[in-house]
Order: sequence, then structure tokens, then C-alpha cells
Amino acid sequence: MSIAVLIAVEEYAAEDIKGIRYARNDAEQFQKALAAIGFDEAGQESLISEAATKANIESTLRTAISSLTTGDTFYLYYAGHGFCEGASNFLTCHDTRTADLVATSIGLEWVFGLLRAAGCQKIVVFLDSCHSGLLVDDEVHAAFGDRDDGELREFFDHAEHGVCFASCQSGQVSWGSRRNKHGAWTFNVIEALRGNVPTALENGTSLSSGSLQDHLASAVQKTLRRDFVERRDQTPWVCGSISHEFLLAEFGKVLRSRKAAAGPNASQVARLSFCGETRAYIKKLSGFKKHQRVPTEASSYAETFARNASGEEIREDLESVYRQLRDEFGLRRKDLEKVGPEDGGGSVICPYFTYTVHVVQNPDDPSGVIFYREISDIIESDRILADDFRNVFRGMFGELKFSPPVRVDLEEFIDRMEEMREHLQSLDFDPDGTYCELRLDGVDAVLKVTATEISLVHDTSKEPRVLIETFFESQRFLVDTHDVQLITFDSSAKP
Repeated sequence: MSIAVLIAVEEYAAEDIKGIRYARNDAEQFQKALAAIGFDEAGQESLISEAATKANIESTLRTAISSLTTGDTFYLYYAGHGFCEGASNFLTCHDTRTADLVATSIGLEWVFGLLRAAGCQKIVVFLDSCHSGLLVDDEVHAAFGDRDDGELREFFDHAEHGVCFASCQSGQVSWGSRRNKHGAWTFNVIEALRGNVPTALENGTSLSSGSLQDHLASAVQKTLRRDFVERRDQTPWVCGSISHEFLLAEFGKVLRSRKAAAGPNASQVARLSFCGETRAYIKKLSGFKKHQRVPTEASSYAETFARNASGEEIREDLESVYRQLRDEFGLRRKDLEKVGPEDGGGSVICPYFTYTVHVVQNPDDPSGVIFYREISDIIESDRILADDFRNVFRGMFGELKFSPPVRVDLEEFIDRMEEMREHLQSLDFDPDGTYCELRLDGVDAVLKVTATEISLVHDTSKEPRVLIETFFESQRFLVDTHDVQLITFDSSAKP
């Protein structure tokens, strides 16, 4: 049996004790992470803020620990202020009073006594605490200090299978992350417990005490660098059974299920857009007159001139697509709507998608124009995969765009791609981390990623089915390397 007690004190009754930002969210998300790795809801007790009084905490811990047997697993998570008196460590409660700190707080030695009596063999403790915000005046500061590691080592070094993770070393501050709405340390613990961090796993599937601490040693500082301009030092601390054999969670089944759900499927085609372009010289356009002068520089006048000169080409393009859609898909007049040409563009709207074409002056060669064509607003994915679609649009598109259902954390994506360079032909990104371009081994296209869009760009136009297969190949690569959480391809696949 697995039992967990989660305590988070975000607000204190005493006005002279600062609250802990995000402690409530920390505990709630920690609880969900534990449920995902096998902790039954009935086996979890959560005490948050007003509920985390000294009496409630003592009662809950006494009841939970007394029910343990030697073969059980016990997890304790605490977020709040901690302090020590002499060599004894204490955890504060919602009703802790600075005028009587020790008597109104929970002594860790008392908790350890309960655990010794229970004989539970597997004990895992997570402490996201420091004395920052608690020692509010010189008198209290002189009487009490930050965590004393000796007491923790004494218990966990003698426990058969016990480990204690702490958010920081004694004397440091445990910082919060505005970006993630969590404690910086707890956020990274939760992500690892959810199986969202491949580098924290042994053999790609198992989270051990050793692999978790190895991950936290670098991840917490990385989180703080993203939240603060000025340097913040916070070094995760641990004692007890730090081993790559001490397993905290096994994710093999979860990851297989997650990858299956995140893999390619026809429903994702609805989030795709097909893009293509062709170039032409302005003097070759039907609307260009012999007495007119070809533009030699870009300007708003030249842009308007180029659009007006290409009106006939756009009309022919729209009418050609209209006729082909009607004939190939067996559509009736009321099923199709042609808009334009007007203002250098137009579209054909059918029940399954929208086709758009527009023209602009070529920014690299003012004497030319670029015709951009796009299929968007896809409603029926099966129609895109059918031969009818290929027959109409064969050779028209060389780029495929995908809009992820969840915004991409681009900095995290770039960091992960740098860790996987051996699987990449090339990798490039800007200093501000607003885009990333890479070539994957075995994928004949450039993958361009921003926070809101993924593009696959080929050197030449391809058949629609080839573009889709390249997209699926790229998706398989990212899913197979366990990066589902970096780019969500399907809303049902979110971890």
C-alpha cells in the first residue's frame, strides 16, 4: 500500500509570518502526480493553509503512519516555513505563532519517532521549506536558525529504504517561480514524477532517487534563470538512500500509452495548412502594359501595381481550382463559393477546406511577384488524405504548417534539442529564443518551430500525401524520443 500526506501552508494566521506563494498549487499538483504513479485517492491526505493546523497535522500524520506496515510506502510532502532550535528541526503550521514557535510547530523528531515505531521500510520525504519570511525580527533570528542537516541524516542514513529531498541547502532561500506558478524546486519534482522529463529517467522509463536528484541539481537553477534577471542560488539537497536502484516510479506503461495517444492520426490533419508559392516577372503578367515601367524598388505604389497587373492570373487560378474541386469531389454549385479576385487575392470555399491565393511584390526582386497559395480551415481530414485532393493540388505545395493545441515552451524545446544533437543534421535558433530550425535524421525537410506554429519546409513542391507523411515522420521522432510534452500534437495526448 502507498500512503501520502501532503501539507502546504500558503497563508498563516499570524500576520508577522509571510505566506508562501504557490504552496496550494504545489500540493494540489503534487497530489495529482502521485495519483498518476499509483497512489490511490484514499491513500492521500492533503492539508492546505487553514486546514494545516498543528492539531490537524499531528492527527493526520499519527493516523496515516500508524496504519503502515513493513511492506508499505510512505510519502510526505511539505511546503512552508521551517526552522531549527539547537539540533531539532520544526515545520510551521497555519496557526504557528512567532511568540511560541516550538510549541506551535511540528517537530521532525516526533514524525521520525512515529515512522520508527511503524517499521515502514520505504519512506520518501520532500521538504520545500526555508526560514525566509519566518525569522522576522532580530530576537527570533537570534534564537532560531535554518534547517539542521544532522538530524535528517541521523534518521535517513539509518533507514533501510529512506530518502529525504529538500528544496535548498540550509541557509538558502527556496524561491518561487512566477513563470510556472509553483515553487521552483517543487515544479521540477512534479514534472519528473509525471514522467515528463526523459533526462530524469533510468533507461528511459524509471525514476530513481539518484536520477531525480541528478535532474534537480541542474533543472532548478535553469528554472530560476528564466524567472529572475539577477542570479538566485538554490541548491537542492538530499540525504539517505541516494541510488539509481532506489525506484520512486516506473513509467513504462504510462509512456507507452502516452506515445500511442500522441502518435500520428487523421484527426490532426485538421490543424494543418498547406502552403506553396510561385514567382513571376511583372512584365510577364497579363495586366502589364507595354508603356508601363517595371518597378525597380519596393513601395506601396509598386505593391498595388503588382496586384493590379496579376488580376487575370488570380482569376484564372481561382476558376481552375473551382472547376477541379467541382469535378473531382462531385460538388454542386451551392457547395462552392468563389471570392474575388480582389485586392490581389481571392479564395474558393468548399465544405471541406478553404483554398486561398494572393500576390505580393517580391521583396528580393522588385521587378517580380510571388503568388502564395494555401489550404486552411480544414474540416474533414479524410478528404485531405483522398486521391481527389491529390489530383487537384499535386505539385502546388512545398510547406506544411501545424498549429499545436498547446503553446510550445520554445526555450525548453531548444534545450532538449541541444541534448539530442546526435540525432539532428542541423540546429539553429535566435539568441532571444523566438524560433528554432532543425533538420532531423531521416526527414527530408527543415523543421521550423515557434511558440505557436510548426512548419515543415521542403526544397521543392511535393504531393500532399508526401507532405503529410513527412509531418508524421517528424512527429514520430519527437514522440519516440519522449518529447511529447514539448510539442503537443493532439489535445488528448497532454500529460
